[in-house]
Amino acid sequence: MDKVYDGNVKVWQQIGEDAILAKGFGVTLVSRYFIRPTDKTEQEYHFVIGKEGVTIFALTTHGKVVLKEEFKQGTARICLECASAIIKKNENYLVTAARELQEETGFKATTLIPVPGRFVFGERKLPFGYRLVIATGCYQEGLPTPDEGEASFNVYLANPEEFWRAVDEEKIIACQTIHAASYAAAIGLIPGPR
Repeated sequence: MDKVYDGNVKVWQQIGEDAILAKGFGVTLVSRYFIRPTDKTEQEYHFVIGKEGVTIFALTTHGKVVLKEEFKQGTARICLECASAIIKKNENYLVTAARELQEETGFKATTLIPVPGRFVFGERKLPFGYRLVIATGCYQEGLPTPDEGEASFNVYLANPEEFWRAVDEEKIIACQTIHAASYAAAIGLIPGPR
């Protein structure tokens, strides 16, 4: 890469340990203090820390996208999204992806394509991340097996045009789902939005 501007970026020094402000549902709200290098002032920042997850963009043998529909508390509405899960400690995310796709949708993948990189929701406020996997050649092998206590959900099959229309209509708003679909379109597995 060619640097076109040098603003003398420096690492900020953290003061002390994270202060836990709240904890629950797999996430922790923390406060961190830093010394800003430019003027040596103390700055407080708040972050939501969570566990790493994986989102699985699944395509059937007939080119349909496998989607879940369920109520999402954060948006207070029913949304469509891809299957996703928290990655278990010491488990490869591809293993998590294969298992969770089958448990959450009843579909099994022939091939798993890892999307390069690890992604964070927002490096300033939401520094925990997720992985993306494209599952191809998916076929139904039974019904979903929800975890005990898991909320109710529906499973849909959508052709790519219906998928992108749902994005336009804001029925699909999860960044991981849209990110995975965009990658699938970029590598030619589905057509992109029109």
